[in-house]
Amino acid sequence: MWDTWLYYHNNTHYLYYLSNSTGDAWDGMSVAASCDGVHYEEIGPIVHKPDDAEWLGTGSVWKVKDSFMLNFSESRQGVQAIFFARSDDLIHWERMGDEYRSDPDPQWYDDTSTGRWDCIWVVPRPEGGFWGYLTARPWNKIAGIRYESIGRVESKDGIHWSAVSPPEFDWGDWPQMSLGEVGAIDKIGDRYYLMLGYAERGLGNRQVWDYLLGDVGMYCFV
Repeated sequence: MWDTWLYYHNNTHYLYYLSNSTGDAWDGMSVAASCDGVHYEEIGPIVHKPDDAEWLGTGSVWKVKDSFMLNFSESRQGVQAIFFARSDDLIHWERMGDEYRSDPDPQWYDDTSTGRWDCIWVVPRPEGGFWGYLTARPWNKIAGIRYESIGRVESKDGIHWSAVSPPEFDWGDWPQMSLGEVGAIDKIGDRYYLMLGYAERGLGNRQVWDYLLGDVGMYCFV
């Protein structure tokens, strides 16, 4: 069991997680359900790794009209791409075809084995459609981006996604950051909150998860 994420619908908490059947690379995703958010009943696997992929990466769930969407990454020769599945009940998922696949656009992002393309977190756009933010490695040479950022994609329908330029961060006096893993993004009131796991080079690339938001770990950006 590795990365986990939750989706709440109709008084039920759905817990999704990366699963491992062999003791080696992550080769599946499973789901459990709970009525109280504390006690969960295991339901079972929902996504399996294709034979030609090395491992699966994490994802998230969002609603599009009367259906639900799930994204997950697959690694081949160390390069990640994102794929999608659809469900009507949050339990039974149908993998969508390769025509929906999302890849890093080399105009903005490292699309080699040193890059990342993993786990789209989705928020509706006020003007319609959706934004998605994900773990990625933008090229440092892009004007207006100090140090490193994360990935950004957009969609008109929540199903077909296109890579766009990464968001700009004003780090202020913070030290130079390394790769940031997107934990979640949501709108609360009139502001958007983005949660990131970051390793900081000056502290030896350590990465910890501290609810007090210490020198390294999980950060919240507004």
